Amino acid sequence: MEKEITALLSGENDKLLESVKRDPFLLRKMRNDVKTREICRVALESLSGQIPKYDLISDVPYSDVCLEILQKYCMDKTDAVMYAVNIRDEVMNEEIAEFILEKNPLAFPILKDTYLSPELCFLVDRGNPDYFSKYPDMLPIRVKETVNVFTLSRMLERRFGGRDFSLVELKEILQGKPFHIKEPSSGKSTLMKLEGGKLFIFPEEKEMRERKKGCKL
Repeated sequence: MEKEITALLSGENDKLLESVKRDPFLLRKMRNDVKTREICRVALESLSGQIPKYDLISDVPYSDVCLEILQKYCMDKTDAVMYAVNIRDEVMNEEIAEFILEKNPLAFPILKDTYLSPELCFLVDRGNPDYFSKYPDMLPIRVKETVNVFTLSRMLERRFGGRDFSLVELKEILQGKPFHIKEPSSGKSTLMKLEGGKLFIFPEEKEMRERKKGCKL
């Protein structure tokens, strides 16, 4: 097999692609420096319908190709787990991990701490609210001890209840954008802002409240 690959690599890329089309598992015999994105795509797409793509994805050294396959063929929670198991650690990245967790938050333990960002922890928390209560050690310290979308979501939940903020909205709040939220005690909408990791009533609204209070007096 190695002799066949060496012969095919002597400038005859088309022949190599044809060989991979006939036998996609030829990809497993190739060195990584030989595998092009095109070869990897052809190999994966040439698998018979009975063979899931994750059976060969561990031999793909390109994150972008892996993500393409996930977006096209990862259909359910079981698929998500199998892709999480089979994609190489050095190929896995935050974008792939996020896609997997959107399909199945319970795939979280399979993923390595190095690419578990606050955004991914947030997705896990939304998909499986009791997960970090049951397994607190799974929450990376760098996520737990900084102000980020995950800890901000928890802060808002503790203070106001509910899980109404999207990931995009939380990112905007972190960037200093004022936001409206209902006070659980009064039901009134309050304009707030995050500063220095703490929530404050927006200065203009605070002033208006004080004026109204003064008028009543």
